[in-house]
Amino acid sequence: MKNSLRRFKIRLFLELSLQIIGAIVLLLFGLKLADGILNDFIANFLSSLDNGLYRFCVRNKEALLLIIASGTIMVIIYFTIRKTSNYLEQMITSINQVFNKDEGLVVLPTDFKEIENQLNSIKFETLRSEQAQQQEQQKRDDLVVYLAHDLKTPLTSIIGYLSLLNDEKEISEELREKYTQIALEKSYRLESLINEFFDITRFALQKQTLNKEAVNLSIMLQQLTDEFYPLFEERQVECKLQLQEGVMINADADKLARVFDNLLRNALAYCDSGTDIEITMRENNDGVELMFANIGPQLSEDQIPMLFEKFYRADPSRSASTGGAGLGLAIARDIVEMHGGTIRAVGIGKRIEFHLHFNKRQ
Repeated sequence: MKNSLRRFKIRLFLELSLQIIGAIVLLLFGLKLADGILNDFIANFLSSLDNGLYRFCVRNKEALLLIIASGTIMVIIYFTIRKTSNYLEQMITSINQVFNKDEGLVVLPTDFKEIENQLNSIKFETLRSEQAQQQEQQKRDDLVVYLAHDLKTPLTSIIGYLSLLNDEKEISEELREKYTQIALEKSYRLESLINEFFDITRFALQKQTLNKEAVNLSIMLQQLTDEFYPLFEERQVECKLQLQEGVMINADADKLARVFDNLLRNALAYCDSGTDIEITMRENNDGVELMFANIGPQLSEDQIPMLFEKFYRADPSRSASTGGAGLGLAIARDIVEMHGGTIRAVGIGKRIEFHLHFNKRQ
């Protein structure tokens, strides 16, 4: 912007100087003609009009020349100021256009091309920011709707079964036990949804801190998969580990365990029965690379990048009936990024892979 203004000032100065110099040259040239070739013609013309006018012009020749020169310079300055004023008006109009909601480009004279580019950049950045805020608000509104629905479903079941137990006095012991078990399971489900909602709210609204320490990822992953063994058995899947031993990083152990827990639960929720869940880890010069993979419903290229969105629920399979409220991957991404790492999803047919990268222990 400074360069544009500097070029404009230099150009304005040069134009004004050249115009004044040109006017002076023309004026001197005109005087030369008036004193030479045109002298008799002018004298005869003024005399024919009025002898008094002729004598007045002769006596006040220098003053008249000064008036003509001053008038010429004032006219030049006027048009220069007018041109500058037009530039300023265009600039003000363009600044106002920056805050318009349309996507029209700001257009300025060539001298202000740099300013034009900056104003257009500000305008489109403002538009993108407003659109992002609107989308975020829409997602929050959707979250409220989805959570209300997801919370209402188990709550309705709980009320229904408890009402049956309360109203039916002659119900058999077998049915009583069955209804009690269902109500208990729905209560656990309701508790899980509420906890997940509080988790994502905490990550969204509170500033999280990391309690870093030396963490052995190899041992952590082995222990975590051992804890999931009953769930693997229930889904008839096998978890295959390919872990390099003794891999250490500096991290918050509790939060990192939450990442791996969420990824495993996501894999369990969406993997096909009888398939394998794969976890690999290796250490290289750049850091530590991990991969969680499973076979499940095939996702489109547009859906995969959205998996980490906090409020993304476009995929019908990401529903309350198959797991949580669809927020586990968003929490995992937040924790990984808090550690300075990266996480991304890759779809290969029905195979979905989650790749994580962490820097080495400092």
